[in-house]
Amino acid sequence: MYIKLTSIIVCLSLFSSCASIVSKSDYPVSLSSSPDGATVKVLDHNGQQVFSGTTPTTVTLNAKKGFFSGASYQVIFSKPGHDQTSA
Repeated sequence: MYIKLTSIIVCLSLFSSCASIVSKSDYPVSLSSSPDGATVKVLDHNGQQVFSGTTPTTVTLNAKKGFFSGASYQVIFSKPGHDQTSA
């Protein structure tokens, strides 16, 4: 009985894990503007440009910055004749 219980506990501990460890880390993000055709730039947390394109577009961004830390990005939209917008 003791061996069976120990085996069950060991199996449960081996197969239970944190979902963030085994989840994917790159995600597609759709970027659009109204009107279409705006220039879009994506900057990482260091202010480094990681993407540049024209809307509408999709960019794949890494969700993690480091060990158990989420990444953050700044998105800048610009188009002649319109105010620049960032989020």
